[in-house]
Amino acid sequence: MKQLFLICMAVCLFSRLSIADWEAKFNIDAKAKHPMAVGQGKAQFKKKKMRFDIKGPLEVSFIGDANLGKGWALLHSMKMLIDANLSPSDFKHIPLCDESSSDSCLIKAGFKKLGSELVNTYDSTLYELSLKPPQVTSPTRVKAWKVNAMKEMVLTRVLVFEADKPTPISSVDLTEIKPVQVLDSIFLIPKDYRSMPNVNELFLKATKKSQTPK
Repeated sequence: MKQLFLICMAVCLFSRLSIADWEAKFNIDAKAKHPMAVGQGKAQFKKKKMRFDIKGPLEVSFIGDANLGKGWALLHSMKMLIDANLSPSDFKHIPLCDESSSDSCLIKAGFKKLGSELVNTYDSTLYELSLKPPQVTSPTRVKAWKVNAMKEMVLTRVLVFEADKPTPISSVDLTEIKPVQVLDSIFLIPKDYRSMPNVNELFLKATKKSQTPK
């Protein structure tokens, strides 16, 4: 779950100075096929904050705040809260780019420009980054597609791979990207949601409840 949070936050932080408030439809997938890590829904962004509302096997919202270096998952059927255990150091490898220097910013951060492709109906430029320990726990590749039609730094797809393996372990696709007014209130944690420290216990309870006939 932590890795998925960081991918979502990367999408947010790459674009943090381009469109102050924006939203998009998204699709999240992961090799593990965990019910909290796959699904579709709406993503909303406000500077360094993001919220992904997932309509999948479980209805889950991911809320992240890079200013605080924190992230949470809200499991709505159980009214429970999971802390993603993020820290400010988790964001140190995510470049903060503005629209005037997005290409040079990405290259300076270690990304390589690989060419142009049509992705999610957008003519996009593909960038790739390789990370090795101690930056990450194991060798990892990240591919990111920047929308060319927008002068702002907006990504339409991010894929994460294990070393040289061809199949991604997780992905985030954004479509129907547009600027909108996003309320600060959507990033607040509901007061009636209880914290669940044992994540495995929560997964078991939520899965059983979702499978209970209504």
